Amino acid sequence: MNQLKQNVIVMNSDQQVLKGLTLLLKDMNFNVISASSHHQLEDTNITQTDRPDLFVFPLNYENGKSGINLVKSLRVSFDSQIPGVLIKSENGSNDKQTIGANTMVLSDQVKPGVLRKKIYEILDSCLEENCDG
Repeated sequence: MNQLKQNVIVMNSDQQVLKGLTLLLKDMNFNVISASSHHQLEDTNITQTDRPDLFVFPLNYENGKSGINLVKSLRVSFDSQIPGVLIKSENGSNDKQTIGANTMVLSDQVKPGVLRKKIYEILDSCLEENCDG
């Protein structure tokens, strides 16, 4: 793992989930930019910040908008295949799945230790595949 702090952008409308994710990511030594809505995310002018190393978004947010499309859009803005972890709120039988390159979907029931492990896995995978675009 890189010794410099990595940047992560996290968005979730559930304040408790957002706070929990932010604390977990800060504990993992990330610089965290957090937002409770897509509108708040846009207000932070994230495309004017340093390129993030990771996105953590809900799979679906704000009346059915797609977290997948948000990740794709931000990857274009940053011209980089930034890894993403999408959290699904519905209770499905699939505990973990991968959607495309460097995008993982996890249940909102995932335990913090498992989430931490999966984040390291996707970041390590991205380093091996040179995701910088």
